[in-house]
Order: sequence, then structure tokens, then C-alpha cells
Amino acid sequence: MTKSKNHTIHNQSPKWHRNGIKKYGLQRYESPKEFEDTCLQYISMLGSTIKLKTSYSTPFSIYTTV
Repeated sequence: MTKSKNHTIHNQSPKWHRNGIKKYGLQRYESPKEFEDTCLQYISMLGSTIKLKTSYSTPFSIYTTV
């Protein structure tokens, strides 16, 4: 009795490329919504030691320590 074939990769590469091989990467920057939530949690933890400015120019300059 002959040995049976265990594995073949025939026709797999065209099947993979039919819809394109997609490269999924990590998210490079944190979304502003998540950043805002973490900052609000930080403010609630510290209480009155950090006050929120009313006008600001950049997202990182909205908090100041007292």
C-alpha cells in the first residue's frame, strides 16, 4: 500500500490574493475621545488640585496645577 499525501499548498496563494492580503497594524495614536476620558478620570481623582482653564489652544495645555 502506498503512502497518502499529507499536505499540499496548491492554489492557496491565489486564494489569499483574491481579496488582497491585508496588513493590520496597531493604532498609532490614541483617539481624542479616549484621551478626554482618561483626563477627566485623572481630574476626578485629584479633586481640587487641578483646575480646568476656560480657554486653551492645544489639547495638552487645558490643565494646570495649582
